[in-house]
Amino acid sequence: MIRKILLISAIVLSLVSCASMNPFTEENPFIGAIAEDGKYIFTTTDYESILSLPIDIQRISGSYDPQTETMYGVIEGDFSKTIVNAGIKASGQFTKNKEDKLTYYVHNETGIQVTVPASGIILFSTDNIKEIYNRYFTKEKETVLDRDIISKLYSDVSGVYVKSPTELPQTGIDLSDAAVERFDYILLISDYDKFDTAFTLTTEEYADSFFKLLKAAYISMLKQNGEKADVSYLKLIITQEGNTIYLKDQDLEKNYVLQIFNEVIK
Repeated sequence: MIRKILLISAIVLSLVSCASMNPFTEENPFIGAIAEDGKYIFTTTDYESILSLPIDIQRISGSYDPQTETMYGVIEGDFSKTIVNAGIKASGQFTKNKEDKLTYYVHNETGIQVTVPASGIILFSTDNIKEIYNRYFTKEKETVLDRDIISKLYSDVSGVYVKSPTELPQTGIDLSDAAVERFDYILLISDYDKFDTAFTLTTEEYADSFFKLLKAAYISMLKQNGEKADVSYLKLIITQEGNTIYLKDQDLEKNYVLQIFNEVIK
């Protein structure tokens, strides 16, 4: 009898783990597994600016490709897979689809695809959610993003990171493709009103050049707005440490992650 109970328990656990696998934890977060060159990795706890759902949401994270304007990510929180699936069905805003063994839903208005791999996590994508699901939820994925970067992304309300960028976010500086290729990565951290950006270049020589360019561009912007450049203030907000340039204390008119979502869902 005991052997039979143990066998049945093992089978049930096996089925549950296959159907409801969530390989991500605080030590091994979703954003740590999805970092790819040229794509923006974003995370925010300011979810109310993006969406309002009657569930306990704690964070939204994902990847955005500025070249193709495609995006995928996860909504994380304390909620039941069963309840979320029931809510999606009851909303009348989604069409149910199934590919192989994956059931997912397509939003009728935006075309965004969603599925619930397990309790506490919702996967969404603007395209080919099955491929994203198979890549990240059918087996454990190792963190490819430096843990110091992850810590900084999680240090405030919102964070955006891009390795080997193809364009510069939030600066208004127009650079040639060759100049942009000199950047190792860009890290943007924001609260509700302000943001700081760290530009890390591949060499300190490139950083020196960008430091001068950034200051000149900022002064030019102030003059265009009829403002006088305060040299002492510029020394506080534009600084250099080795091959990293910091642009600090900039006004954030709205959540930068929300801007990414609006770029895609329009």
